[in-house]
Amino acid sequence: MKVGVLYVKGRQTNEDDIFSNSCNSKEYLFFLGQLGTRIQLKDWNHFSGGLDVNGKNGEYSYHTNFSGYEIMFHVCTELPLNVEDPQQVERKKHIGNDVVVVVYFDRPADKNIEYLAETVVSHFNHVIIVVTPADVGREVPSFFVQYARKEGVMPFGPLSPRVPLKVSGYDLRDFLLCKVINAEFAAYAAPTFKNKFIQARKALLQSLDS
Repeated sequence: MKVGVLYVKGRQTNEDDIFSNSCNSKEYLFFLGQLGTRIQLKDWNHFSGGLDVNGKNGEYSYHTNFSGYEIMFHVCTELPLNVEDPQQVERKKHIGNDVVVVVYFDRPADKNIEYLAETVVSHFNHVIIVVTPADVGREVPSFFVQYARKEGVMPFGPLSPRVPLKVSGYDLRDFLLCKVINAEFAAYAAPTFKNKFIQARKALLQSLDS
C-alpha cells in the first residue's frame, strides 16, 4: 500500500506552493514518526511503493508494517525539490497517483477541508485525511484529525462523534494508520474503482477464453 503525505504551511491554497514546501518542525517530525520509520531508500529491498531505490526519488522515506499491511509513504518533503520546476512535477507524479493522501497543516486549518479537493486532489486521489496540531510546544503533542472523501466513497472507521477529533500523540499512530487502511479499501469499493476492476476482470476472462 502506498500513501501520499503533504505538508501545508500557514494559509497556503496554491497547489504549486504546497508541493514546494520543506519543513522540519518538532510537531511535523513527531507526526511523521507516528506514520512509520524513516528509512534509507538506497538498496531498500522491501516494498518501495514505486519509489526508486537508486537515489532518483530522494535519500529517505517513511515505511511501516501495521496489522499485516506494508505501507510506503510518499512524503512530499522527502522527495527531491526541483528549484527549476515551480510545479514540482516529480513530486506530484507520486502523490497524484495515491488513493489516500494525508495532509499535515502546520497550524489549525481555518477553512473547511473540502477546499483541498479543489486544490491538491488529483483524479486518482479519493480520500484526504487532514492532521493539524492541537497544541504546540509539548513534548508529546495532540492533533486534530478529520477527513474528506470523494463522492461514492462510503464512510469508514474509526468513526468518531466529533469532527475534527482530537487525538493524543500517544494514540495517533494506531488511529491514523487504521484510518489510512480503511480509507484505501473504502475508496476501492467506490464505483469509479469498482467499475475498473470489473472491466479488467472481464478483459482477463475474455483473453483466457480466446
